Amino acid sequence: MKATTIRLITRCALGAALFITAAGATAQQEATQPVIHDGERLTFSVRSSRFGDMGQATMRVDADTTGGRAAYRLSFDFSAKVMLFKVSDRTRSWLDAGTLTTLRYCKTERSPVARFDEDVRVMPTLGQWSDGRRTYLLGSRMPLDELAFIYFVRGAAHSMDGDAITVARHFDEDRNPIRLTTRGDVKVSALGDSVVARVIEMEARDARQKNGTTRMTFYIGTDEASLPLRIDTSMPVAGNLTMTLTSVVPGTRVRERITAMSRSDVEESARGGQD
Repeated sequence: MKATTIRLITRCALGAALFITAAGATAQQEATQPVIHDGERLTFSVRSSRFGDMGQATMRVDADTTGGRAAYRLSFDFSAKVMLFKVSDRTRSWLDAGTLTTLRYCKTERSPVARFDEDVRVMPTLGQWSDGRRTYLLGSRMPLDELAFIYFVRGAAHSMDGDAITVARHFDEDRNPIRLTTRGDVKVSALGDSVVARVIEMEARDARQKNGTTRMTFYIGTDEASLPLRIDTSMPVAGNLTMTLTSVVPGTRVRERITAMSRSDVEESARGGQD
């Protein structure tokens, strides 16, 4: 066999191996589900780098419906008064009860320097989403939103062994890909104790930010509940915010129930019919 032929076969084999590896990673990321506990309620103390203690924020999960479909409603609420000004963030996300993917996403944010409202409807069967003004192509077959990604990080944290991963699961293609990087395990103060947490940094495209990027750091508990023990983020006027978990009302874990696209379908789709 000629040397050129051997080199060609070697290159093809390496290319196939790289493709299979990438497809497998895509399938794994799409199959990873947000950690959802029906009835869960989390309360956080909130501290600002500029103004000190700012009160509390809550996250909760409730069974609901949207557009006639069974769903889990994720809620985030934060409101505080800073001197003469008020800042607030009220966010809602409805996840399909079967696929745990976004069906609707609403956000209302207020501060002295910014006012932001968003109401998104996802149409998975059409592969589209709408903000009420225009319709866009979905950025993922298994779409998530900003709030749902917190629960996704809870699901992904334990499988991350030190490597960074990129995830293209935001409903808005302009926000993909999202990069998750683990920074190891540390002890943090939460729930009135010193608790071991896995540190996950998230970086995503965000046209609302001056540098075009949003960065958040999550400290995820290492037990089965995968609680977000601490979240470092930022907000207009308030600056850098540290949210520390102070109390938990546990809920019932919703196990993975992929109905719109089974695992085998996800893997086949990732391979792209290249067999």
